[in-house]
Amino acid sequence: MLGLLAVARASGDRKYHDFVRKFCDFTLANAGYFRWQYDSLHILRGSYHRLFRRSMLDDTGGPALPFLELYDEASGNNWRELVSAMAEFVSIKQDRLPDGTLCRPEPEAMTVWADDMFMSVPFMLRMAKITGDSTWYDDAVRQIINFARYLRDPQTGLFYHGWFSGANKNACVFWGRANGWVAWALSEALLSLPDRHPGHEKVLEIYRDFMKTLIRFQDSSGMWHQVLDHPESYPETSCSAMFVLALARGVNQGWLNRDFGTAAEKGWAGIRAKIDSTGVVHGICRGTGIGPDLNYYMKRPTFDNDPRGLGAVLVAATEVSAFSQK
Repeated sequence: MLGLLAVARASGDRKYHDFVRKFCDFTLANAGYFRWQYDSLHILRGSYHRLFRRSMLDDTGGPALPFLELYDEASGNNWRELVSAMAEFVSIKQDRLPDGTLCRPEPEAMTVWADDMFMSVPFMLRMAKITGDSTWYDDAVRQIINFARYLRDPQTGLFYHGWFSGANKNACVFWGRANGWVAWALSEALLSLPDRHPGHEKVLEIYRDFMKTLIRFQDSSGMWHQVLDHPESYPETSCSAMFVLALARGVNQGWLNRDFGTAAEKGWAGIRAKIDSTGVVHGICRGTGIGPDLNYYMKRPTFDNDPRGLGAVLVAATEVSAFSQK
């Protein structure tokens, strides 16, 4: 839905925007029925079950984004109730380390996931805009700085998939999409964080350093690999799209010089090769938890048009298009 809104803005075609609005209205209009499925029938994977499960940021901070994007035109209490419930979970109920860093109870208690930079920061940025409460900005910056401290490898500059607080050690690999979520989240932060915020320069520094790192690991095809420092792993579409959108957005916004646009265009050429003549996007890694070893990531299958990457491809297309037109 977030990707479709980006297409609507880039193309000027209202139908994409209207589709997302229809999706949001339909979801909320039928929320009572969906809740009945979840609560009474115990359908753990029923329609929109994440709206009611609310056990992690994947259920809240991520799925709420289209509702926040369209909040100014929202109608009815259902919109406010949904957003308030999601905000309560992200700010109060989600597990955190003693320093406030968001974490999960899996695969071990108090594990920091790189994925959660995206599942939290864009939500926080939009809540700050909607409510006028700058503490949401403060929390977003805290997450970015702390995630970088726990997860970024000082030798490669890449982000580990996770950090286990109990063992005080990182997960085993630099998974592509986990790094993609980081890249996308950093670009979202720079789009929304006020320049005057005391954390802005630090976020910009982390972003620029990471973009330089990513270029070093780009394949000659333009793609990036499922495991970023293992070129024998397969070229993976979702992380490639997230890196391309972050690089192209940086050029478009003036955070990066135009030399980075070359990597973005090369990356987009690689992604286009994964899109067939009917518009189906191939090579998106399926959902992936923090695995025990390298082999786990190397053998993860890919799904066509998987939403874990399809939205990123749409946003990447809009950013590259804007860059190419300049």
